[in-house]
Amino acid sequence: MSDSKQTFQRRNKPVFEETQRWDTSNAIKATNLLIALFEDILSDQYIRVPHSLSAILWQEDKLKIDMERTFDENDPYIKEEALIAPIEHQTDRFWRRKITRLTYLACQFLLGLLTGKLPIHPQILTKEDLISPHTDDQFIILQQFLYKGISEDVARRFQSWEELKSQLQYLNKELFPPLDLSCTEKNLPQYPELMNKYKKMLSKAASSQTSAIPKVTAESYEVFFWIPKFESAYKIVINIPAEVIIGRKSNKDNTMKYATPIDKMRIHKNCQEKEGKYIYEILIEGDSCLSRKHARIVFPEKISEPPFCEDMGSTHGIIMFLDSQRNLTSSKNIINQNRMEFYCPKDQYLQLGNTSLRIRQLIGAQI
Repeated sequence: MSDSKQTFQRRNKPVFEETQRWDTSNAIKATNLLIALFEDILSDQYIRVPHSLSAILWQEDKLKIDMERTFDENDPYIKEEALIAPIEHQTDRFWRRKITRLTYLACQFLLGLLTGKLPIHPQILTKEDLISPHTDDQFIILQQFLYKGISEDVARRFQSWEELKSQLQYLNKELFPPLDLSCTEKNLPQYPELMNKYKKMLSKAASSQTSAIPKVTAESYEVFFWIPKFESAYKIVINIPAEVIIGRKSNKDNTMKYATPIDKMRIHKNCQEKEGKYIYEILIEGDSCLSRKHARIVFPEKISEPPFCEDMGSTHGIIMFLDSQRNLTSSKNIINQNRMEFYCPKDQYLQLGNTSLRIRQLIGAQI
């Protein structure tokens, strides 16, 4: 799991936004941040915590709770409480003071991030509500977690922060199980020359100035390109929101043809800003398996909307890897102008022809 500083936007506004769905991994991370915040609140202050998702705000890379209460019927927090408060608020005058009310709120927070809706009917959740792909068995485990966390029966809920954290950790492990090492990963130590070649390639890329735009925004992506048979590699920083078109640069595009075979990977890049979006065109030399227009990658402005990769009618399609080991047995193919959202919140690996890509999110980056 990536560090929260590299995952969340820095903003002082409500974390939950209606119609904005979060992927499961980031929603669990945000819920862990909320639990850590609740743990620091003394029990005699529980009454001051509004039962409202809108009262949970960003504060830099952490969360805070707006505890400024008016108890006026027109207070927006009070209006939201009337919709999502647990059933005991109707009969128990001390319902705000109990920890089970706050564990209930934490689970409602997770559900709200996943669905982009206020959890007015918390027991209703379908696979179509989620933007992250999960198996039927994983979805059942997620349902069971939420059924317990937001049960109408107070005695069935999570009774302490330790219990909630433990079950949330178990849920995360079940939804994102560690993958076995690929054959390449297992065998790489037997071939030290390949490791040395890769380190040399990384060193060259780090020292090269290949950013399409010199200024790095607060939120951006690093795209690392390499072709295994060459020692050259390139790193390009993508500002968002952005649309990136990747293809092959043929000899016809050059003023003169190369008389000798290409002995290294070359990248030609162009960027322009159009209607508030960065449009990148990246053409690669040295990979005959790339199509002239091979792939389109879109990076939305909002972090709650995952990036996606789209095939542009290429000959060989795109391979999207589901783990950092680039295990072909668990990869996905994108062909025939189809698209697919990124699977990995930290490092997403793609294969276009013979060209490999590693896409990494950069937040709070400095020049």
